Amino acid sequence: MHREGINILDVVDGLYAGAWNHELWLGALTRLADLVDGEGTIVFSMNPSNGDIGRHDVVRADLSVLQDYQNRWIAADPRLEAAMTKPVGVSQTEQTLLRAEELRSSAFFHEFLLKNDMPFFIAAWLRKDRLSSATISIQRSRERGPFQQAQRSALDRVIPHLTRALEIKDHVQSLELRAQHWLDAAEASPAGIVLLDRDLRILQASRAAQNLLRDASVIRCEGGHLRLTSPIDERRFRDYLADGSGARPNRAAVLSCRRAGRSPLFLTVAPVSQADEFWLRPAPAWILSIRDPESLRIDVAALAHAFNLTPAEARVAKLLAEGLTPARIAEAVGSSTHTVRTHVRALYDKTATNSHAAFMRIAVTFSGLAGDQSAQ
Repeated sequence: MHREGINILDVVDGLYAGAWNHELWLGALTRLADLVDGEGTIVFSMNPSNGDIGRHDVVRADLSVLQDYQNRWIAADPRLEAAMTKPVGVSQTEQTLLRAEELRSSAFFHEFLLKNDMPFFIAAWLRKDRLSSATISIQRSRERGPFQQAQRSALDRVIPHLTRALEIKDHVQSLELRAQHWLDAAEASPAGIVLLDRDLRILQASRAAQNLLRDASVIRCEGGHLRLTSPIDERRFRDYLADGSGARPNRAAVLSCRRAGRSPLFLTVAPVSQADEFWLRPAPAWILSIRDPESLRIDVAALAHAFNLTPAEARVAKLLAEGLTPARIAEAVGSSTHTVRTHVRALYDKTATNSHAAFMRIAVTFSGLAGDQSAQ
């Protein structure tokens, strides 16, 4: 018998709604238990090779019972071996898995099931392979008695929808985690990270990028759009965007932008992988990384080891990465500009680059801030 007033379509609707909202999900699991006149409901993942229980949702049941099952009783559960042979998507009860005397003669039955007043259950695999599985299990007390075929049939009708809802739930959570990890990485990076749409509207900007926008010495926010302060830099930037969205859509560029009396900023701009446009909001089109050489900490020893630099070339590489010109490097190291330029040419040769911007693309890989590909 189904509990009065519970409609199977309402349960299915609730599961799909719950894929997007955890409170609705728990409510849908409660209605599913009511549909089959059950009590406590547990949905959990498990590693069949060692019995470890992973993700779990519990409604109208004591979580400590599930923990006790994993810690003390899972290896002694006589139902489990038989359950492992059953197909995915088909509900089972203790009656379909083993003889009553096998279960009732076990310590598991008397010391765990009866102790917690949950001797009867209906369960089904939602997924099952060698290393991972997902299961739903609904319990009944001694007073309510065992589940019957009517309840099995009702649960079997819902299982495909429950499985699909879990797939959607996993996908949504994966997207949320990827977005959060990206934001965490952007905030942790000393580089400023900006996400732009096709019209250069600023969709997101890390704290470091917001500081650079407020400084406005190289980039600024104008009416919600990104602008470069120097007309020359602005033209170079837009020329790249026009080229990058057309003939060479996957190319990234490193642009060097001068600042009065300070080291230049290095802007790495690259197109975002294109997906379908959003319905009601602008879609990301470009990602911009802004690196300030004055705040970079290049691992010069690692750079020198990777490219077999001499000590003199390594010193020049460090100062070059900090944005110094050959003349200023010459002053800093007590050498001639001609000698410094010779070291710079050697650096370009050993790193297979041909410009300061291209060299910076290599150098910043030794600070964890690399772009994808370099361009003049």
